[in-house]
Order: sequence, then structure tokens, then C-alpha cells
Amino acid sequence: MHHPQRCDVGLTSALVREHAAAFFESGRSVGFLSTSPFEICVMLVIFGLLVAIGVAYGILEIVSGWFISRRRRRVFSFVVALPRLLLLPYGLILSIFTLLVLERASVKQLYRAQSGL
Repeated sequence: MHHPQRCDVGLTSALVREHAAAFFESGRSVGFLSTSPFEICVMLVIFGLLVAIGVAYGILEIVSGWFISRRRRRVFSFVVALPRLLLLPYGLILSIFTLLVLERASVKQLYRAQSGL
């Protein structure tokens, strides 16, 4: 039986190895490997910034949770919950419930009682 769509894996991996070797030995771009060192640096900087923003926001979330557990700084927790709206679907759901709970009159009263106002 003849399979015209069948791919020879040995030939394919040999071609990939050949292109990768040519790319790394010559220092130039080959086919789909056409990323310049400048583009790699830009991507690493953007990736690093995104990681730093994610870590900073994670720290803010932890601090916000700590404040909520102590019923302090309601506005801080409210503001920290806003960017989470962009994280679909769970961030949106959690933020909506956080904002709704923080806006309840009974919750506001708990925060006021805890802060001594």
C-alpha cells in the first residue's frame, strides 16, 4: 500500500539539524531562524518587564489579602482588584465578587469599626 502523504522522519530531522548547524556556525539567519541579536534583546527586555510586573502585582495581591484578613485599607484592596478584571475568566469573576463585597454597607462598617473611625 502506497502512502503519498507519509513523511520520512529521518530526512526531516536531518534537515532541521543541518539548518540549525548552519545557523549557529555561520552566525547568519537560515530560513525560519531569522532573528537578529537586537530582536532577541528586545524580546528579553519585554519578557523581563512582564515578569517584573507580574511579580509586583502578585506581591500587591498578597498584601491586599493580608489587609482584607485584618479588615484594613479597603480602598487599597479595591484598587488592587481593578487590574485583575483583565485576567479572563477567573480574574474577572474574582474581581467582580471582590468589588461587590467591598462595596457592601456591612463590610464598610466592619472596616470602619476595625480602624476605629
